[in-house]
Amino acid sequence: NAIFSSRDARLGIAKSINNEDFIETAYFGNAISASGPINQATNWVYREDKPDTQAHDPERGQELIQQEGIDGASFSILVAQGNTRPARAMRQQLNAAGFDVSIEQVTSSTYWERYQQGDYDVTISGSVGDPDPDQSLYNFYRLPSEDGVWNWVDYQSENVHEMLSQQRRELDRENRKETLQEIEDTLIDDVPHAYLAHQDDIAAASDSLEGFT
Repeated sequence: NAIFSSRDARLGIAKSINNEDFIETAYFGNAISASGPINQATNWVYREDKPDTQAHDPERGQELIQQEGIDGASFSILVAQGNTRPARAMRQQLNAAGFDVSIEQVTSSTYWERYQQGDYDVTISGSVGDPDPDQSLYNFYRLPSEDGVWNWVDYQSENVHEMLSQQRRELDRENRKETLQEIEDTLIDDVPHAYLAHQDDIAAASDSLEGFT
């Protein structure tokens, strides 16, 4: 959908989303709000004081939406059948921001096929909490013509591409952390994705279970 080709249009949409409300509705509160792609599982590089470029600000969001001429635009959220709750929560917020959003439900196999082909307007997806941020960042944000095997949104940044290689060569952990945080700052500002939430990893066990460590 052409409306997402503009960085300011994407930012206007991102700033129209209240992550906390989305988390409550979509995940019953079992997540923390995300302002960037690096999550707390990688605690040696995670920080609370990330740029607030994508922070919820409906007035600024509307300014950008009007500036880019996308007010009232129609688009759909692609979702696999049986996993519609986050999409419904997102549709509610985006429609309140003035868009005309529908939900397109498809089978799981069709979803993943279209997801990898970029054959959708919007979808809600994520990645696991890697112990090192390299795997997700490198695969999602390197140039798709080279190593960006998961860069299905066709994000193109020579700067990020090179920094992702640089952090792999860096032997000093503190210097590598600085490079990874600079990558994250750039991604937050470029808005290839609207960063929504880091979901809790929930597990259950019987209270009769013994000897498990």
